[in-house]
Amino acid sequence: MEIHLKNMIKAFFIIKGSAIDFLGTIYLKDGTLPEAACRIIFPDGKTIFAKKSDMTLDELGDIMYCHSSMIAETYGCSLLHIPIPDGIDQDVLMDILENPKKNIMRSIQGLLN
Repeated sequence: MEIHLKNMIKAFFIIKGSAIDFLGTIYLKDGTLPEAACRIIFPDGKTIFAKKSDMTLDELGDIMYCHSSMIAETYGCSLLHIPIPDGIDQDVLMDILENPKKNIMRSIQGLLN
């Protein structure tokens, strides 16, 4: 029997402003392989998607934090960085997002405590 490990989200990086919509994350693909991914949407609808691997989780986190901080500063926005030391299973996160009766911030805070 094949065992499939789930992706574990380890941190979010969020920038939201009139000139930019940025969402980044670092995660463990299949529970073991460090990866980072981000998506940027500009007001004209142009979208950039980037993904990086072949580094440690800490290295990817440092790069994502550095780059997202520079982007936030460039566009005059705040960076919301949400580290999740124990990680969130992608299915648990999707349940929080898809269930309109759940309070998203309370649910995420419950996972962090």
